[in-house]
Amino acid sequence: MRDDVDAQLDLTNNASQADASVDLLICCDVLEHVPDHMQGMRRFFGFSRPAEPAILTVPQKGQSREDRIRPEHHRPAGKLRRFGQDDHVRIFGTTWSRCWSRWDFRFRAIDASAFPPELVKKHVLFPPVLSKHPLATNYRKVFFAKKPGGIDE
Repeated sequence: MRDDVDAQLDLTNNASQADASVDLLICCDVLEHVPDHMQGMRRFFGFSRPAEPAILTVPQKGQSREDRIRPEHHRPAGKLRRFGQDDHVRIFGTTWSRCWSRWDFRFRAIDASAFPPELVKKHVLFPPVLSKHPLATNYRKVFFAKKPGGIDE
């Protein structure tokens, strides 16, 4: 647990968090740990205030579909072999962005192509050499999302 944040939310058990009570959600590389990521998205939608931002990242394979945990992968060694970490239950694929429309979030995905080449190189926004490892997530994106509503809608 961290002590340098305003609130820590458990996406699987956060009954104490009131709906529409969060001004800004930052969730970087969390949903791959949540057994039911759709439940996590449902909670994001619930406690997000209308028109307020959310910033999310997930490990995402370039051209593949979502890769979910299967019964044979439940042990830490199976998760490590399948997802690269023993606490992951999935690696997201290209279909992950469909989750946003299900919960009516408006979103925009940003990747290295949104920045000038000199900034991409300086801040290593894209790997200089693509990994050949089958679990590599070479094509990372940052998702900016918001729940519709509020004054600006």
